[in-house]
Order: sequence, then structure tokens, then C-alpha cells
Amino acid sequence: MFGIIILIFFIRCICWFFGSPATRFLSRLLLLLAYGAVQAQQLKPIELDDSYEHDKYNTQPKDIVREFRAYTVSFDGKDDDNEDGKADYWRVPEWVSYDTDSYLK
Repeated sequence: MFGIIILIFFIRCICWFFGSPATRFLSRLLLLLAYGAVQAQQLKPIELDDSYEHDKYNTQPKDIVREFRAYTVSFDGKDDDNEDGKADYWRVPEWVSYDTDSYLK
């Protein structure tokens, strides 16, 4: 699929130098559609593995918790971090927790 995007990019370059405005628009549209198709194929659902317990020690504070296959994260919630009297979202993780297992053969 990546090869198709490269091919469309070269076609777009040729259309840009030698084509009309309508051809340029269509080449842009084709490139965006191909890029969207590649991005849609790369997304996979998050499947949690029950053998891992990333937050087994119940880490605090738990504001906005998101669980992923490799780790668990808590983002800063709506509170007054900089003490200016207004609630703010900083959108930064307060903590990230992950569980590792030893590999024995």
C-alpha cells in the first residue's frame, strides 16, 4: 500500500507541473484518499492482555485513566494546578504504570 502512495505522489508531481488546476485538485484528492486508506488499515483495536496487571499497586491520583495493552496512564484532570483560581486541563500524564514479566527459558 505504501508503494501506491509513492506512485500517486509522483503522478501528483507530474500533474502539478504540467496539468491544469482541475488536474491538480484531482491529484490532491487522490493522494488524500490513498493516505486515508493506509491510515485506516494501520489502526487496530486495543486488546488488553489479562495476564498483565499494569496498575497492581493502585497508583493515585486517578483522574483520567486510559488502559492500553502495554501500559496504564492517568492524565491530569480538571483541577487548579497553577493556583490561579481556574480549573485547567494540562493534558499531561501524572503517572504511567506497566507490568513486566521475566522471561525464563
